[in-house]
Amino acid sequence: MLPINLIRENTELIKSRIAAKREKVNIDHILKLEKGQRFILNELNEKRAQRNKASEKIGKAKLRGEDAKDAIKEMQELSNNIKKVESNLTEINNQLEPLLYHIPNLPHNSVP
Repeated sequence: MLPINLIRENTELIKSRIAAKREKVNIDHILKLEKGQRFILNELNEKRAQRNKASEKIGKAKLRGEDAKDAIKEMQELSNNIKKVESNLTEINNQLEPLLYHIPNLPHNSVP
């Protein structure tokens, strides 16, 4: 399997090498899915960071003997949002991975 970074950084070379093998692979579709995957991963990391902050608030509030209901509610909402985002990420990964496996190895430049 070709690394996605190689495909992203050398798109035209990959397309021409695949065409030289007379294979049909929709590289543009793969790159579109991968861009969506990167966006969702970024969103997921942000939500996890927010959840960690909410968890800290809960811990600090409980140490001080304060009511942490609002922070708990915020953390539960973030956890539900994270589950939805993880589900979206799984969908994209399930679409992207088989496509990446079907990209053939690139022929060497010396191959006619």
